[in-house]
Amino acid sequence: MALVLVVLLERMAQDQAGAAWWKVLVAVLVLAAAVAVSRPRPLLALFSVGILNLLTALDLVVEPGPFPLAYIVALFVVSYLAGRRLADTRLALISFTVVVLAGLALAVVLGGVTGGASGLVAALLTWFYLVMAVLLAGVIPWLAGRVRHQQAELSRAGWQRAEQLEREQRIVAEQERLRERTRIAQDMHDSLGHELSLVALRAGALELAPGLDEPSRHAAGQLRQATATAADRLHDIIGVLREGTGSAPRQPAGEGVADLVERARASGMAVELRRDGEPVVATPMVDRAAHRVVQEALTNAAKHAPGAAVAVRLIHRRDETVVAVVNEPPPAGAQPDQAGGHRGLIGLRERVRLVGGALQAGPSGSRSEEGFEEGFEVVARLPHGADAVRDVPAAPSESARHLEDARRLLRSRLVTAIAVPVGLGTTLVAASLAYYAYTAQSSVLDPVTYAGLRLGAERSDVAPVLPPLEMIDPPDATAGPPPPPGSNCLFYRSTADVFPARFDAYRLCFSGGQLTAKHVVPTRAGENVG
Repeated sequence: MALVLVVLLERMAQDQAGAAWWKVLVAVLVLAAAVAVSRPRPLLALFSVGILNLLTALDLVVEPGPFPLAYIVALFVVSYLAGRRLADTRLALISFTVVVLAGLALAVVLGGVTGGASGLVAALLTWFYLVMAVLLAGVIPWLAGRVRHQQAELSRAGWQRAEQLEREQRIVAEQERLRERTRIAQDMHDSLGHELSLVALRAGALELAPGLDEPSRHAAGQLRQATATAADRLHDIIGVLREGTGSAPRQPAGEGVADLVERARASGMAVELRRDGEPVVATPMVDRAAHRVVQEALTNAAKHAPGAAVAVRLIHRRDETVVAVVNEPPPAGAQPDQAGGHRGLIGLRERVRLVGGALQAGPSGSRSEEGFEEGFEVVARLPHGADAVRDVPAAPSESARHLEDARRLLRSRLVTAIAVPVGLGTTLVAASLAYYAYTAQSSVLDPVTYAGLRLGAERSDVAPVLPPLEMIDPPDATAGPPPPPGSNCLFYRSTADVFPARFDAYRLCFSGGQLTAKHVVPTRAGENVG
């Protein structure tokens, strides 16, 4: 509404000779329609206002007059709104290009029809001014709107990412609680499972003790079976909880390997401990890993080879500790437990890996170093000086990636907002300079030819020797002698230099189809452009 009011007030102020009000009415309707569709159809509004400015500029070639400032203001506002609301930038750039190229084509056609070479020059100058108006009042506001649009998108995306981060924090907190519960479950498997295996071992020894009556022997057998069943169930349940977890608990135990072996021997297990080399003070992580290897190996031996002899060997070297636990095959009549999914060894491998070591577990071969045949052997090499293996760092978060993409896009928008106007302005300046150089070369009247022109000659006789174009920057009307009243004067250059310090302009004035005056008007390149 404000644009329509500005158009009406401006045309009323400029209307001194009864201008065609139907043109004003059409312009008002176009602007009103553009404002109405600027939100749902911003591209259509931009294209409509651009065409209105184009037609108005070309109309001024036929009927000279001031250009309505309200149309430029409308183009500025609609371009900014299109930049804010239009998602596809290519369509807006295509619209600007179509307006500029259509203006060039119409300028060439209209200039050639209305006034020959001079009319063409006037039309091209009008088109050039139109292009500058499109650049300043169209492209630059549109780019500003695009930057504002991108800032709004960043703000909206930021709130969305904040909500997602809150959800992720809740998920992470829940994962930490589950991970801690898993650590507790693993500790239960490592300690309680070992104790249950020793209880089952003691019950088995009691069941085979001589002098025990049959009811007591049966009760001891039931106790052994119940304890083994409880250990298996604990193993399965805790194993499920531990499936797919991360690192093992890293807190060192207060119990040493010797204490662990002594406790197993007191439970009735035939276990022997042997040390080779002088003990070296290692890190708590290495001591805890050695304790876990022996604990898990003794638990497995009690479970899968009950009654079998077990040998624990600690080899202390300067740079590593080797822990080897070997058991012989179970004796005849023993009932080994074949259940289990080797989850204990999986956790044990992780524990050894965390200190930079390596674990091997499998049949000991035809004869081990301890003299056992066809037994099972667990060997762990624990380096002293190796750094603990750290967990794999998490990949960059999705939020960080989205934020970096958004920042990169905003930077590209800002660069575009600066580079596009500068590039277009540079192109237009270069094109105008090239066009000026062309007209300067095409508007040169040879001094000898000028001197040969005679007053009173017919214009049709003079026209063949004149240059194809006139000067586009003729001297001011007050320069030189006054022209004859009612005459039509043409200006030509005396030199082909594009930017000379000073040069003479030739003024030829015609009245009634005859050459009535010719004057030499001194001027400077680029001054008094009219």
